[in-house]
Order: sequence, then structure tokens, then C-alpha cells
Amino acid sequence: MASINLYKIDPNKFQSCLHSLSSSSLQRKNTIFITKNDIHIDREFGATLYLEEPHQSNENISWNWLLNEFAEQPFYAFKSPKAVLLIEEISENTENNYAVTFGSSYFKIDKFCDRDYGFNFASRMEYTNVKTTTLTSPNLTRNKTVNTYINYNDLDFNSGESFSKLKVNVKLDENFSLFSGC
Repeated sequence: MASINLYKIDPNKFQSCLHSLSSSSLQRKNTIFITKNDIHIDREFGATLYLEEPHQSNENISWNWLLNEFAEQPFYAFKSPKAVLLIEEISENTENNYAVTFGSSYFKIDKFCDRDYGFNFASRMEYTNVKTTTLTSPNLTRNKTVNTYINYNDLDFNSGESFSKLKVNVKLDENFSLFSGC
């Protein structure tokens, strides 16, 4: 299964993020609109694809399923091209904006993200395998520690430390079908 990076854009940095994407090497492609029907509220989102045109080859990339959704031709590339899927809530209150990065485009979004979102999201998940943790320890001589594990399922840290990155496998329900057929 392909890896994706999901970010929630900090509401105070959203306009800067849009400006940065429009002035980058990524080209804005199509926008599709999605309506989510909650019990009391209908919410509408716009999903815009920003894409870097790759060098051509015969090697299929892992996230061509995204291009299919936007009626774009699949990519075959020697190196992984970059893409950002920007998901904007279309309402008066636009505090729920997200970005999904593909290839090495994470550096274009990382500086605009809500730093707490990823760990709030991850704290609700059940893990089957912890592979890598990166701990930061402000005000100490060793300010970052990267740990790699084999067959490990716990998230351990000491007083004064915090996680800055996790690489884990997540337990999904049997009926989870978001990536089926990819």
C-alpha cells in the first residue's frame, strides 16, 4: 500500500499556503467538489490537485489512483513526481483545510501545518507495529533521538520528551475500503 502524508493546515497560515503553492513548481490542475452530509449540517469541500509534471519512463507510480479520480493520465516516472491534494472546506469558517502530499512534496506543506493535528489524529488509532519514533528533548544536549524497532507495539517516552515523528502500522477494520483496489 502506498504511503501518504496527511496535514491539517493551520488556519492562520492557509492564505500563505495557497500563495506558496501557486508560486511553486507544482501546476494547479482540476478541482472537484465533495459534499459530506452530517446529521444536522451539509458540508462542502473542494479538492484541488497541484502536480509536478514528471520525466517519462515505463515505471508506474504508486499513487496513480489519485490521478484517475481527477481524470488525469497515469504517470510513469524514473523518480517520484510531486503532488499535493489540497482539501478546502467551502464555508464562511474555513478552519478545516487539509493537504495530502505525494512523492517528496511534504516540504512544500510542512511549514503551514497545524503541529498538533497529526498526534491528535494518531492518538485515536490502534497500532499493530511501531517501526520508528523520533523524540525531541528541548533544553538538553541531545535534542533528538531516533529509535527503530522490530515487533514493538508501545509508545514510550520520558518526562520532558515529545514525539516529533512516528512511523507505525495502524490496525484497520475489516470493512475499511478507502484504498481497496489501489
